[in-house]
Amino acid sequence: MSRTIQYLAAPVLVSASLLVRWALAPYLGESAAFIPFYPVIIAVSWFGGLGPGLIATGLSVLAAVSVARPPDGLAVQGADLVQLAIFAGIGGTIAALYGRLREAHESTAREAALARSRTERLDAIIRTTVDGIIVIDARGQIESF
Repeated sequence: MSRTIQYLAAPVLVSASLLVRWALAPYLGESAAFIPFYPVIIAVSWFGGLGPGLIATGLSVLAAVSVARPPDGLAVQGADLVQLAIFAGIGGTIAALYGRLREAHESTAREAALARSRTERLDAIIRTTVDGIIVIDARGQIESF
């Protein structure tokens, strides 16, 4: 997946999640302003890594503020501000952890491809060799013949 698509996924999925949140507002009330955004942060972080995950977190914070804002337009304050800070912290942590998990997955895939390549090369050498091959370790012990 290209980096552009990974970064564009954040605003698209956050917008979709915001629409879902507004549709479910009569059933969820104002207490669950953040819940629909967690799956978006997880998905974007898994497929895009840390950067897109942090963008999804930031956009989710802005979207959650628009959901949690009282009808009279006052700024979010008090307990809502604490909840918002906790949400932002958890979202950032999710982005960091999934980003790191993605890096580890990619690294493992690269190492596996390298191991396959080396195995194929060694197999080609062994199949075409007419003389004997002796493999000796660093201590001078014969490992294979």
